[in-house]
Amino acid sequence: MPLGGWSRCAQVAAFYPEGVAQLAGATTIVTGPTAGIGVATATALAATGGLVVLAARSAEKSAELIAQIHAKDPAARVVHLPLDLASLASVARFAPEFRRRAREERWPPLKCLVLNAGVFPMSHTLSADGYEATFAVSHLAHFLLATELQPELKRAAPSRVVVVSSMSQFGPYATTDFTSIDQLKANVVSPSGEGWSLPRSAKAYAHAKLCNSMMARSIHNKMASEGITACSLHPGTMMATSIGRDSAVVNFLMKYVFSWCTKDMDQGSSTTLACCLAPHDTLQGKFFSDCRVTKHSPWVDNDAACSALWELSNELCAKYRA
Repeated sequence: MPLGGWSRCAQVAAFYPEGVAQLAGATTIVTGPTAGIGVATATALAATGGLVVLAARSAEKSAELIAQIHAKDPAARVVHLPLDLASLASVARFAPEFRRRAREERWPPLKCLVLNAGVFPMSHTLSADGYEATFAVSHLAHFLLATELQPELKRAAPSRVVVVSSMSQFGPYATTDFTSIDQLKANVVSPSGEGWSLPRSAKAYAHAKLCNSMMARSIHNKMASEGITACSLHPGTMMATSIGRDSAVVNFLMKYVFSWCTKDMDQGSSTTLACCLAPHDTLQGKFFSDCRVTKHSPWVDNDAACSALWELSNELCAKYRA
């Protein structure tokens, strides 16, 4: 039976036995693993038999998740490495610490990097580096992480970067501010907080999710020659997702209005798992939803916009490079 929107992670794993076998001998890093679909994603990846690195800020929540996974499978290999995506300095420390642990503990090669974390602040919020938090956490920190781990991904090739994006990349919120670096700086990186409201938060989220898909395409285009591919995906609408957790209105709508047509966490993580397990040559910077390829925003095919985003991201991360 083909995979679809309501597929569960166990069905995805059964559909891609070769992918499971490959990850069984590999390391996978997951950001945002202790909340929302990150929990289900990390749990499903641990079930492959490979090593899963929980890249998370909270050691306590990570320990709880590790205990939860071990309760189901005592042999599962799961470890925590500290990562605060709201701080580029923290992201910069992650790669050398990963290399040290991997060397000392003889971890298997890094074949899969899952950029899952995301935020949806209800107010105008800045990261530790002074950038709009939705952009900083959901895109910029992930950009720095992926590029800093490029040597490890190259050594483990064929390898992949899987980026959790959203259908929010479509529509009026995410189609006006990507034509130049100056516009990106003014409207995406450091927008004014004056008159900030829920629609403005939605715009920031849409911008960040569009950046995710543009970055995935650029990673594939720039790193495919090294055996590294990438893709982005829409996980679906989840009733219990932590996105929007600060909004009583969003939580009410998700719980009481849209619950009949939303996925649970396992179903919501199934497309991420499919992108981790599918054959290498099916990703190629593409956008996935319901465990299959679908269309992404036209902006993702805009070479000038993707180049501007990549150049600006490099500029903003330059001082944190090793």
